[in-house]
Amino acid sequence: MARSLSRLIPALLILSALLSTAHGSLAGSGLSAVARLSHMIDEINSKSFWEASKSAVMSLSHHSPSALKGLFHHENPFNSDTIPMLPEETDKTESGDPIPDNFDSRNQWPGCLPNIRDQGHCGAHWAINTAAVLSERFCVATATKTNVPLSIQNMISCDDDNAGCSSGGDVYQAWSYLQENGTVSETCWPYSSGKDGQVETCRSTCKDSGEWKTYKAKQMKIYTSPADAQKDLMANGPLIATFMVYEDFLVYQGGIYRHIAGETLGWFTAKIVGWGIDGATKYWIGANVWGTTWGEQGYFRIAMDQCYISNQMISAKPVL
Repeated sequence: MARSLSRLIPALLILSALLSTAHGSLAGSGLSAVARLSHMIDEINSKSFWEASKSAVMSLSHHSPSALKGLFHHENPFNSDTIPMLPEETDKTESGDPIPDNFDSRNQWPGCLPNIRDQGHCGAHWAINTAAVLSERFCVATATKTNVPLSIQNMISCDDDNAGCSSGGDVYQAWSYLQENGTVSETCWPYSSGKDGQVETCRSTCKDSGEWKTYKAKQMKIYTSPADAQKDLMANGPLIATFMVYEDFLVYQGGIYRHIAGETLGWFTAKIVGWGIDGATKYWIGANVWGTTWGEQGYFRIAMDQCYISNQMISAKPVL
């Protein structure tokens, strides 16, 4: 027990640095944070909605306080007044077939989805998610002929209108950057900011001396209904959601997430890869950027009526 507690305290000290800035929650010493978190985990597990675990927190222990603080917006990162809106939703696909109860792009296009990423010491979820979604949509649109992981670092270092490694990033601006400038391959410019939180200077030549070839997006759209988002996902591949994060999301280890305990941290983004239904509960399947030891091997399931996750999703098409 003492050994387990000693291993947990460094992680909680880091999380305390983050959470004490958000509404004063989990403030205080590492020990008080451990006690409060343990109580939260016990409360969640007693209600049997989903599984919480200290190991989920331990998986965040290598993240720097500045990177964790940079995860969350305190305002919604989408400005819907400037994004084209889609027509009224229907519950049919373009072919007229009903939308299925379950869909998972990992099964639909198994050769197109990259591995779960770990942002490390950089609050880079906005860049990781947009680069991954565009990469996967190139793969889907070309029947795997263009299957190229795209550079996160290019976006972090060169998108001057975004946040680099801090303050959460702006996913709408990220898509705007991909429309105007595009990004190169991960091989051309590998992700480095996760190691130490430092942002490299913008460049225009590959680190491996390869060809500087950019991959661009077009036709960015926002979805305000689950059915429209589902139709796009089935046809074109994963998209990005914005949702409110609470303290208990940090300790998520498995099951269908619903907010149960803890204070608000702010807005966050995730890559949505599919959906399902369990009894009467409809849920989204999301990919996080905290490595494979958090959640369900880096993924999570969240009820569609939780945390505003179904309110706004964004995607774009690849320029072929």
